[in-house]
Amino acid sequence: AECITSNDNADKQLIWAKSIVKQVQAWEDKEVMDKLADMYERMNNEYLKSLRRVMPITRTKMDWNVMAHRVRITLGEGHDKDKLKHQH
Repeated sequence: AECITSNDNADKQLIWAKSIVKQVQAWEDKEVMDKLADMYERMNNEYLKSLRRVMPITRTKMDWNVMAHRVRITLGEGHDKDKLKHQH
């Protein structure tokens, strides 16, 4: 009779442990993940925007005109090439 009681207690403990694990997983899946998602959303909308610079370090706004940017690069490269020719 003692062996049966010992096995019953082990079975009850196993069932109890499994139910605890199941509940913790349910909390993690629902509550923790929801709160993390909310935190990331707030971080994106609030915190990261406040960290972003309004003006670049150069204190000039970026000209998003692609052609103007390409012209500057081309002129800059041409200028550097001329310098190298004169140095040699």
